Parts: sequence; structure tokens; C-alpha cells
Amino acid sequence: MNEARRPLPLQYRGARRDTFGGIDDAQRGLGERTRWERGVLGRSLFRNASVPEGEAKGRSRDKQQGGGPCIAATAPPPTLPPTCLPPFSNAGPAVHPPLPSTPPTGYFGHPANVTSTSGCQLSPAEVALRQRWLATALTAAQGQRPISVRFLRHYIGGTGNILPMQPSSFTLQPSSRFGEFLLNTARPAFRQGVERRLRNPQDPQGTLRTGQPRFLQYRDGIRPPTTGGVHGPQSIGADMATSLGAYYIHSALWARAQHNSGTRWTVDILAWYAQVYDWYNWNHGQDANIAVPHSTTIPRPPWPEVTIRSYGVFQVITIPDDWFRDLEVSGGARSYLVYTVPFQVPAQYRQPFSVSVP
Repeated sequence: MNEARRPLPLQYRGARRDTFGGIDDAQRGLGERTRWERGVLGRSLFRNASVPEGEAKGRSRDKQQGGGPCIAATAPPPTLPPTCLPPFSNAGPAVHPPLPSTPPTGYFGHPANVTSTSGCQLSPAEVALRQRWLATALTAAQGQRPISVRFLRHYIGGTGNILPMQPSSFTLQPSSRFGEFLLNTARPAFRQGVERRLRNPQDPQGTLRTGQPRFLQYRDGIRPPTTGGVHGPQSIGADMATSLGAYYIHSALWARAQHNSGTRWTVDILAWYAQVYDWYNWNHGQDANIAVPHSTTIPRPPWPEVTIRSYGVFQVITIPDDWFRDLEVSGGARSYLVYTVPFQVPAQYRQPFSVSVP
């Protein structure tokens, strides 16, 4: 059945749950570029209020750009690769993929709202100056945030190519919150989808009452704490928080139900694969922060909007997102997509479960 859109409870700051056709036959919360895109998917430790897109055209250049009004420019969005899963909405059993014997290949889906980037045109000399200064700052930050540095270097490399991530950064690292997501978000969502398929013999996504394997998919996002939480500021989770903010986790699952007696059913998870992805971009009116040790010497930035302040054991370089957007539209960088390959979810999350359905 197609459910009407309705508000969903927020599980963490700025997050939005996307529940797809594989479970609920509806896309809820899509089409909004609010807290999810601006408050979660950015790369900042500290946030300022967002500035509407149109206000970029009214900004003035800084002194390094020669002063004067902004000359508006745009950069195209990254090319979205083809997906290997069926559409999220109203995709019935006729187009569902069969139970695979090996992990799927390709791309499960795409980040939401991948669009062009707008900003102010910089001179070639200014582009070169920003790239040189960033290279020095990134070298200093390498030991503290290697993932963040790798991602930002790829950005200023300007290719726009998809950047691969390692599944082990999530499956083997509690600080990534990947396991927490599977246990507390994805499994309950799949359980709801299974129960619905058992209640309705005519379910448009295919009933589970026949004992046949059925395909389900689900996507949501999660954000590790920027401090690393109990895992500490040197954890992969903290590095992920500063490199991506939140990230999407897209699951493809095949399940089969067996009737026990009365209303009891046992549900076996025959296969469960996940893919993590995001769009590496910059948002109007927000800041990016690069943390480096106090012992590291950073050249004083020649831009008044770029600052260096002391936060605890680090000195933090704060750079407005618009500074990066101007660099991108001037040919000095390019936003891009990041993906893991599809990988099997660890066995402890694929355990069977029981449900009671009349």
C-alpha cells in the first residue's frame, strides 16, 4: 500500500529517515534540503546558520580577489552512475533482484539532491594561492585526520571522480556507528516490512506467506560524534564525522518466512548486503574545520574569513564553505561521490527472528 507522507521522529540531530519501496511503498521525507543536507551531510565540527542559495550572488569578494562584486559562476554536479537495484517506490516482485550467490556489484542508490555548485569567480592567481595554502594545511593535519585529508585532497584535485571507501572502516570500527545503525535502525525497519508482507497475502511487494524469498531495501543515515565519543578524538568515527558528517547506509536484504504454529513465524535473513555512500560538497553559510596540533606551524591565512583558533589540544583552522565553493566554480576543485563496494553485513546482524502475525 502507498502510505501518505507523514513526519518522522528525528533519531539524531538533523537526520531524516528515507523509507523506500522495499519496505513501505513510499518515500517519506524526500525532497527536503533542510537539516539533513545542511546540518548533517556537511564536513564541519562547528556550524553557523545556513545562507539561502541566492545570497551568494550578493557577496563581495575579499581583498585577495581584488574587491568588487561577486561574478556569479557555477560548476556542474558529479555524474550519477547507473544503479543496480530497482526503484525505491512501487517496485514490485516482477523487478526485484533474485537472491544472489555473491555480493551485488555496482551502485545501490545515490545521495539526495545532487546539484550544481554556485559561487563567485576567482582569478587564476587566487585559485593557485588557495590550492598552495590548502596543501600546506592538509600536510599538517594528516596525522590527526587522515580520512578527512584524503577526501579534501581529492576535492582540490579537481577530477570529480568517484572516491572509493573501504568497508572495513565501518564493519570493523565501532566508532563509525555502523553496527549501531544496523541493530537499532535497519533491523527494526526490516522487521516491520516483513510483518506487513506476512499480514497481507496480496502485498504489492510480494507476500512472505508462501515461503518464497523476498527482496527488501532500506536507506537511512547516521552521523558519528565529532569527538569520537567514548572512542576518542583519534578514532575513525571522529575522522568520518569531520570528513563526511553523516553518511547514507543503503541495505539490500533477502528474507524467507516459515510458519511454525498458530501465529508464530520464523524469519531467516538469507542475504544482507550494505553500501555506504555520500556526496562530498559544500553548503552556503557553513564552515569547515581542520584540526591540527599546536606544535604544527600553519602559514597565516591571507583571507580575513579564514581563522585559526585554539580548541583544547588542537588549533582549528575554520574556513567558510563558500570559500571552497568559489574555488570549485573557478576550476580549482570539484565535488564528487564517495562509495564503498556492496559488502555483506556481519553475521551477528543477520540472525533469524520470530514474529507473531495472525
